[in-house]
Amino acid sequence: DLTTEIVECIPELFDKGGQPIVDEFMMTEVQGLFDLHGAGSGVQAGTSDCGFNATQIKMNGAYAGHCATQYILEHGDYPTEIDWTPALDEYMRVHELRTRTVDDAIRPHAIREKIQKLTMDFYNISRNGETLQNALAELDRIREEELPKMCCVDQEINCNREWRDAIETTAMLDLSYISAQATLIREESGRHMYRRSDFPEVDPSWDWCYTLCRLVDGDRQVTKETYPSL
Repeated sequence: DLTTEIVECIPELFDKGGQPIVDEFMMTEVQGLFDLHGAGSGVQAGTSDCGFNATQIKMNGAYAGHCATQYILEHGDYPTEIDWTPALDEYMRVHELRTRTVDDAIRPHAIREKIQKLTMDFYNISRNGETLQNALAELDRIREEELPKMCCVDQEINCNREWRDAIETTAMLDLSYISAQATLIREESGRHMYRRSDFPEVDPSWDWCYTLCRLVDGDRQVTKETYPSL
């Protein structure tokens, strides 16, 4: 029962067009889990998402959200007030990217291309510790020196592709950094297409492990974790 214990949930494909079966409240066979697609019915020629067009998805999504909210209010012991500070902080962050004005401004695409090239250099099929360390140092430099100078020439809110590029560039920088960190701590080779030239052998200690990325006090940390026993 998801009302008494929060668990990680990864639904697998059901029948009915590959979608979970739902009741009249859009709730699946898993108690407390709602699905906006419905039972995968209503397939129409020329449409994607198992036959659901954009309008149907919006309608079903709104109804599923309403039913999920009612379920929470009736079954869960949840706080009645929400702290919107994180959402407001994120709103201010992305809009500051759009309106920022600094000397020696750098366009978003220029920083993005540097990150892309750097990532291609260290995230090839064969990797090594020295390249990864150099990549991390360069990504740190980009974050400290170039990212604060990233500015958009177009400061409009609507249809602003450069603003979108600026938002994506900040995300790309984060993902590239944690990818390099995760690759650096995995000191082995020979598992599928994974290769480390400085560690050519398979490390058995990674047999049931994975890398976990966390943001701790603003610091991106990657650790080696063990899968729970099944």
